This record gives sequence, structure tokens and C-alpha cells, in this order.
Amino acid sequence: MSDDITTFVPEDPTFVPAKRSQQAAVTMLRELAPRADEITTGVDDKVTFRDCGANFESVSCPKCRREIDLETWQNWMSEDSSDGEGFRLASFVTPCCAGAVTLNDLVYEWPQGFSRYHLGARNAGRRFSAASIRKLEEVLGCRLRVIRQHI
Repeated sequence: MSDDITTFVPEDPTFVPAKRSQQAAVTMLRELAPRADEITTGVDDKVTFRDCGANFESVSCPKCRREIDLETWQNWMSEDSSDGEGFRLASFVTPCCAGAVTLNDLVYEWPQGFSRYHLGARNAGRRFSAASIRKLEEVLGCRLRVIRQHI
């Protein structure tokens, strides 16, 4: 059996909302997705990659929109991470237009991202509207990236 997990992460990978805001966001997400199998939240000690699972299609340069070779991207992922530190999100120079970007800046099809904080709903049975996402952003005090993972 497969699962669909919608994960909300701050656009700023190092941002961690206040505990009170985290609790309010969990309550709100339960209201927005009452049929979800599970609502999860957490804070990691280090910046972690949040992937879209089987939904992954491609990664592109945010400056010129050209697709980045997967081997190049995988090398960047390996270079940028370490077990003890997580992802540093250092700048890389893109081979397409020589733009300086971090892994978090790249355009992922489907969206993926990096964060310490995450909020998620497993098998919510719905897509979240822009208005729902704005409500969560207001509660958490940050702009959010929405990652739809299929596993």
C-alpha cells in the first residue's frame, strides 16, 4: 500500500517556529485535514533534506531554468552534507549559466526542500488551498514550501 504525505517546511531551512506556534499549527492542520491518517511535526538538530519520493521528476537552475544533470545534483548533495552537520547549503556554481545557488534554491519538480522544522499530514485525502497554506504560514510565522511525497 502506498502513502501520500504532505509536508510543510519553512522556506528558510534554519527557521524553527516557537513551540506555541508549532502546537497551534498541528491543531490547525488537524482541522484542515480531518481524514488524515496521521499529523506529524518535529524539529531536527540539523538541516535535513525533505524529498517528494516517487514524485521526483527533475531539478533545474532557478536562474535560467535549464535542467541540471542528476549526477551533478547528486554530487552536490554528497559534497554539501555530512552525518554530523546535516546540509550546510553552501553555494554551487551551475554548469548552465554560472549562477551561484544553494541546493535549496534549485527548482525541483515536484517540490522538495531542506529544513530543521517540518509539519506533515499522511494521506490527508486532499490538496491544500493557497488560503489554507497562508493560514498555516500566519500561525508559524514564516513562508512555507509544500512538499507532496508519494511512497
